[in-house]
Amino acid sequence: MLALGSLVFAVLIDVRANRALQKSYDELELRVEERTAELKENQARLEQAEERSRLLLESAQEGIFGVGRGWPGELHQSSRIGLAGLRGR
Repeated sequence: MLALGSLVFAVLIDVRANRALQKSYDELELRVEERTAELKENQARLEQAEERSRLLLESAQEGIFGVGRGWPGELHQSSRIGLAGLRGR
């Protein structure tokens, strides 16, 4: 009788552990889906900002430069007129 009680107890513990594990897995899946949606939204915003910057640079009638913070004088962006000025044209 004691062995049967121990077996039932072990099965109950296993069932509870599996439920807890499944709950944790489901919560993690939800968090992954939420974070993926956030990343996709941020990526779309970044692409829109890059497109706006590109259009601004292409339509500029004067030299425009985007300088980085890394290396001194590191050029990240420039309008075509700005590049022509750098080349001496």
